[in-house]
Amino acid sequence: MFNCSNLLHPFQHDPGTSQRQRIIDELLSDSVKIDGRSMADILNYFVKISEGINYYDSNLSPTSWKPFFSDSIPFMLAAISKDDSQKLKQKFELYRFLFEKSPSTAGLQLMIFFLYHSLINPVRKWYGIVADTDLPLRNAMEQIIRNGLASRLKDFIGFSNAAASLFGTKRIDFMKFVNSETNDVWNLSLTDVYTVTVPQFHENLHVCDKIRELYRNIAGLFPVFMESIKLFAGPAADSIQPSLLPLQEDLRQEHAPHLSLIYSFISLFQKLQGELNKKTREHLKFFYTEVLRIKPAAARADKAHIVFEVQKILKDQYQKYLLEKGIALNGGRDKKNADIVFATDEDIVVNEATVADIRTLCLNYQTVHNELNLEGLYIAPSANKADGIEKDFIDGEPVNWFTLGNKYSKWISPLTKTPQKHPPARTGFILGSPVLFLSGGHRKIDLIIDCVQEDFCGIANGASLFNEVRDALFDIATMKIIAWIPLSQEIFRKAVSEGFSAASVAVIKDRWMKKMLANPCTGEPRYHDELVIKHKDWEDFLNLPGNLALKTEVAKLPLLFKKIYPFKISLSGEKEWITPTAVTNLQLIPTPGGHFNFLISFELGADLPAVTFYNKEILKEDFQTELPLMKVELDDTIKINVDVEGETECCL
Repeated sequence: MFNCSNLLHPFQHDPGTSQRQRIIDELLSDSVKIDGRSMADILNYFVKISEGINYYDSNLSPTSWKPFFSDSIPFMLAAISKDDSQKLKQKFELYRFLFEKSPSTAGLQLMIFFLYHSLINPVRKWYGIVADTDLPLRNAMEQIIRNGLASRLKDFIGFSNAAASLFGTKRIDFMKFVNSETNDVWNLSLTDVYTVTVPQFHENLHVCDKIRELYRNIAGLFPVFMESIKLFAGPAADSIQPSLLPLQEDLRQEHAPHLSLIYSFISLFQKLQGELNKKTREHLKFFYTEVLRIKPAAARADKAHIVFEVQKILKDQYQKYLLEKGIALNGGRDKKNADIVFATDEDIVVNEATVADIRTLCLNYQTVHNELNLEGLYIAPSANKADGIEKDFIDGEPVNWFTLGNKYSKWISPLTKTPQKHPPARTGFILGSPVLFLSGGHRKIDLIIDCVQEDFCGIANGASLFNEVRDALFDIATMKIIAWIPLSQEIFRKAVSEGFSAASVAVIKDRWMKKMLANPCTGEPRYHDELVIKHKDWEDFLNLPGNLALKTEVAKLPLLFKKIYPFKISLSGEKEWITPTAVTNLQLIPTPGGHFNFLISFELGADLPAVTFYNKEILKEDFQTELPLMKVELDDTIKINVDVEGETECCL
């Protein structure tokens, strides 16, 4: 049946299409280039053909010309900007397949050498070359190494040394990281270089299974190093042009004569390349004007939205100021260096009113079982920030935000490809009454709210469903609210950036985050983006004999893997909000006429202070009342996830 209460504002769920988005890419003059090679492509082409050209040394021994380019920064940057991740991934999958088919020390050795020589050591060399420059790649590499790669390198060193100590694999000399001038970014000590990290093996484990376990820990580091190298590609491409004409005076003489000739040739070639690529624009213009006979539209004046403020020095003199229609405003200069002038199109009175905060609140509705349900509330405390909280927009990117709010922000972390969510909004209710004025002693409070029963998530018996949810959140035997542990891909990314091992993340995800059905096309497991589990189950999991190392890692990040409660009760005190000693009951009681009573019972111990009249100056929020207050806040993190054919999630 059609329900008018489910109507949503069309702007909130239909963002529309801008004029720029309606443009067909194939009709743009720059969509197809006759020669679309970039500077990096051309430099890589020189390296490729140099391998087939003979070079004869003084002894007439033939080699190739490739060594002439090996130490050149521009050619190195071109190689980094080329995405070889697919080839490296194919090698990794091949080596892992061979090992799983026949586990051996040789397979373990192969994986260690592959990670070091293909991923780790190249990063060390690259950073050593750009460390003394002002190139964009240098800043990007320094940030990524400090925030994640350095700790992952320590893990790799520990596992590599363990393989050498336990199974006789060849050792790798990691002193290059310590003795180099770039050790400040890797932050390695002699102790780190000789650290031996042995996984927590189960008792009576066969030597072959121990090799498998160590191999799994080492192979688990591949995604971290692989993703980091992929992140270098963009800054490397941006660094090529600055590297050809460095700003630093002492670097301008580093290009060898033969390389300078190549760079000069490429620079001249790119001018011809640009002229060649203009032919598509000329052809398109000819087609529109001569063949189709389309006449250009008449020029239209630009529009701009201007914000006016009364200057501080004039605020005492002018409370209001009239700006008449037609006042000219300087808008800068155009490409032809001509002045851009705007004019006000109506009278406006400027006053002292200013925008103090820009915030958004989003009610994120989802269709579940053919009904519209509220999945969650998301708030952007500072909507004009990229993440809605504190992250500024990246220079050069459009500064915009969702006017009516959204679940996701415009901020994409450097280590992810998806936007970060806005924080959940505070949800709950506040009650104010003189009866809450409780001076002292042992106090017991029963809160009874009369409610109307309606269909709940497609189920008519809402009270029965609520009781099932209550039993999952409230332990009647102990009379305590059940604590939960939130898990999400975002939490895992933050944990890895703070030193948590990728192998431990894999253990947690395989135990808790797997969906019931695997990918129907590939058979690979699929994982929930976010989930909550009972704190007791989490503690039992960490206390398993094989998870002692995992428990140690979790203990180092208490702010990430912290327990939460489904709701929090607070009462107004003289100096702060008061939290009850215990919640003793939580239930729904059916009453005649399709109603039910929502009952919450809790106690305040004699050691807790008095519940007093609300003081907004002390408790820092204005609720437009001075009555004693009771605040019930729900935690939006806790949801009940129900897998239906591996996809649907019903949020209660």
